[in-house]
Amino acid sequence: MAADLGARLSVNVTGVKQGYVSATVTSAQTATVQLQRVAVVAGTVTISGTPLVTMTLTAQPGTWSPSYVRLAYQWLRDGVAIARETGSTYTVGMVDIGHRLTVSVTGSRPGYVSATAISAATAMVAQPRVTSGTVTIAGTPAVDSRLTVQPGTWSPGNIRLSYQWLRDGVAISGATRSGYTVTLTDVGHVLSVSVTGTRSGYIPATAVSAPTAVVAQARVVAGTVMIWGNPNVSSTLFAVPGGWEPANVSLSYQWLRDGVAIPAANRRTYTVTRADVGHTLSVAVTGSALGYLPATATSVRTVTAKF
Repeated sequence: MAADLGARLSVNVTGVKQGYVSATVTSAQTATVQLQRVAVVAGTVTISGTPLVTMTLTAQPGTWSPSYVRLAYQWLRDGVAIARETGSTYTVGMVDIGHRLTVSVTGSRPGYVSATAISAATAMVAQPRVTSGTVTIAGTPAVDSRLTVQPGTWSPGNIRLSYQWLRDGVAISGATRSGYTVTLTDVGHVLSVSVTGTRSGYIPATAVSAPTAVVAQARVVAGTVMIWGNPNVSSTLFAVPGGWEPANVSLSYQWLRDGVAIPAANRRTYTVTRADVGHTLSVAVTGSALGYLPATATSVRTVTAKF
């Protein structure tokens, strides 16, 4: 009864019998009478999302009753409340690595006894791993050509990339930049590049490109050859080469009479003789360099010797 609120209750029991003096016994008092309230009925709390660093977890509170229950959240790490994490979502941080997460949900409504439910724990938060991109190589695998790494897309952001060029799968000493100039040492071998991505708190990842085609032996790039001088007997003709590559190319000369080599005429200059009168003179120049296949070019201008 409402009149009993705040009071303690007891009961008197009196026993009577004819011919006997009656007796009364009083019970001990009850606790203070309080208003009895119905408790909120909690739902089944679960967590959705993957327990990895930078991922967002969401509390799924389930169905609570009665209607209009106010829900409050508290995220926990190994059962200990995480300061200021009282929303329905939680972003996993580096500090959570090696721990399990839960969420406590408390439902309240005026006139009802509050109820609290805690989710099952997540799996242990693992150290995140860098996700590698697809590494490719741009450029032609030929001596003196420049190859460039195309690292692809790595995640998460702010990944630091380091490079190591490989010859037949073996690291090339000092070749640790994003570009590589093919050398004579690479002739007959294939090249690839290993890229490693690192970020603080993450397990690094490494990706290796597909190998290039076999690096072929380079060939000297032939330039032009011209003849300077008057084709008169006893006059000197000069071979004038230009535009040969590489820079250290060595040039040798062979003068020709009607397209046939003139014995011992293998200098840059040639003195016209009587035997040349009425014939056409030209010069062939051969360029050679260490590790390169030679190339030969014949003068574009020929001359007819005369007295």
